[in-house]
Order: sequence, then structure tokens, then C-alpha cells
Amino acid sequence: MSVNPYGYNPNQGAAMIFTIPFAICSIWHIYIMFRRRVWYFLVLIFGRCRK
Repeated sequence: MSVNPYGYNPNQGAAMIFTIPFAICSIWHIYIMFRRRVWYFLVLIFGRCRK
């Protein structure tokens, strides 16, 4: 077992619950970006990729 420097153990289930809607919103923004040609949504996509 490794030593955790943060003092807490993150919940794996909660991470998955929030990751799935985050991915769905990302896919939706990509779809809207290409369908309506609103290229300023690229900022949202790049920001989501950095997370």
C-alpha cells in the first residue's frame, strides 16, 4: 500500500458518476460545433481535454 500525501482516499464510484456526464457534454459540444460551424466552441473542447 502506498502512502497518500493528501490525507484522503478519493471515491472511485463518484469519479465515474461525474466523468460520464462530463464526457457526454464534451461529445455534445463537438457535435454542435461541427453541425452549426461555431468554431468558438473549440475553446470549450480544448479546456475539457486539459482536465
